[in-house]
Amino acid sequence: MGILRPLPALPALLLLSLLPSSGAQENPKLQVWVDPPNPVILAGTSVTVNCSTDCADSPTIGLETRLVKNVESSGTNWKAFRLSNVTQDSSPLCFVNNCPGKSQGITRANIVVFEPPKNLELNLEPSQEHPSDSLIPVGWNLTLSCRVAGGRPRQNLSMVLLRGTQVISRQPVPENTLDTATVEFPITARRQGNETSFFCRAELDLQPRGLELYESSSAPLKFYTYEITSKPPNLMASPVLEAGTEKQVSCDMDKLFPVERAHIQLFWRGQSLAPNSTTQQGDLLRVTATITAEEEGDQELTCRVTLGNETRQISENVTVYYLSEPHFTASEPIKKGSLVNLSCQADFPARAVIEGAPPNETDRLSLIVQEKDNGRVFTCYAVLELRGEKLTKKKTLKLNFSGRNGPDASSRRHTGQRGGSESPEHHGIHLLPAAAN
Repeated sequence: MGILRPLPALPALLLLSLLPSSGAQENPKLQVWVDPPNPVILAGTSVTVNCSTDCADSPTIGLETRLVKNVESSGTNWKAFRLSNVTQDSSPLCFVNNCPGKSQGITRANIVVFEPPKNLELNLEPSQEHPSDSLIPVGWNLTLSCRVAGGRPRQNLSMVLLRGTQVISRQPVPENTLDTATVEFPITARRQGNETSFFCRAELDLQPRGLELYESSSAPLKFYTYEITSKPPNLMASPVLEAGTEKQVSCDMDKLFPVERAHIQLFWRGQSLAPNSTTQQGDLLRVTATITAEEEGDQELTCRVTLGNETRQISENVTVYYLSEPHFTASEPIKKGSLVNLSCQADFPARAVIEGAPPNETDRLSLIVQEKDNGRVFTCYAVLELRGEKLTKKKTLKLNFSGRNGPDASSRRHTGQRGGSESPEHHGIHLLPAAAN
């Protein structure tokens, strides 16, 4: 087996000739231009791209692209290509080669497609707090979403929320969205928003690119805010009512917004009452109605106030009672010097009271008739205490009698039988009931 030995060193000149020359130069690249370099065109339209070079020896000029292209015209060192139905951003490549002494040159055009915004829709997003409704309580947090189609390039697109003509918010549109994009606007329902139209407006600003500002607006979205206090309404009615009578009752509530959208209903014994009147005063609403007492006992009167999706209600019992007139009598004879007993009786549970009677016997009164008692009026009351109310009915008696010296104005002389004799003197003693109260 032979032993490998190192080769003798080559002459330095030979070694240098074997190494590549560091000073060797490649052919210079062709200069290539594209015009326009950054066209901005409407989606679906066409654009002409002109590729040109500094080579005057009829080089090969081409355009590499996936778009539909046609050569529109050409010259010694340029060629124009017509690109049709451009719907997306594109970067076609211009290339030039086959120029003596020069290597291939390339450059790209940057085509930006724009599309004005269209088909805007503004919606109130539902949430767990409230359904998708047109009635929103004041102070609630809401989300309005605006959806837009088109509006490219997205980096130039912004969305504006307006209340009437007032700009509420402005937000950019996300760039990484497809043909449609959605922007959400959080807002808080306020009184000022009542019956006010909201709009969203898309703004595609291409003015920095030498074009114009393209705008599109949604249809108006109208919802109503309302506010109702947590307190119950104010029901005004007497706690007691006599059977067979009618009584006007009323119910009102303050701090209602908007008061014209509030509604008050009155119910008597479970039946709705027709209102007598409905009045508004500021944020206060009042309704009056008439109730009729038919059956004795506690009857329910209810007031219900409705505004938006909320209801406030209050119910009270009205006690229907029956109170008859008292029975008032006087013993006879009723004449000067006689003892007269007055008696007052009332049906249970009322109690009888004679005005001026002793406290321990309010239903009786005795007196010896004197001259001064002629024409005197006594009053008997039937008193019923119910739910803190003192209810009364009364009867009065008036004493009339003749004195011993002759008849009073109430006594009369009557003509007897033929012969002309007079009847004896008659002491006209009368018990005259006065009208009941």
